[in-house]
Amino acid sequence: MKKIKIEKSSFGKGIFADEEIEPDSIILEFKGKKFLKGEFPEIKKPEDDRYMQIGENIYFGPSGDKDDLVNHSCNPNSGVVFDNGRVFEIYKEDKSR
Repeated sequence: MKKIKIEKSSFGKGIFADEEIEPDSIILEFKGKKFLKGEFPEIKKPEDDRYMQIGENIYFGPSGDKDDLVNHSCNPNSGVVFDNGRVFEIYKEDKSR
């Protein structure tokens, strides 16, 4: 897994590369508890929404680690990959170049 750091972002906190990352490299693994739709607690503030949908009715809850800070992007440079029941964030390309 690649080194990433937590920094301030326009949405509070986010994860950022702390080293050069080659395309198709694993950035992190999502480790939160799995929930079925309707099982997780009511989210009162947007900044408390640390749940990620990974299937039609399946969600990952917060893990308390860096994977909680993966944010949506309209211009993403990474993507989610499913592998044998595990879920990873994979670097695709630097779109700022």
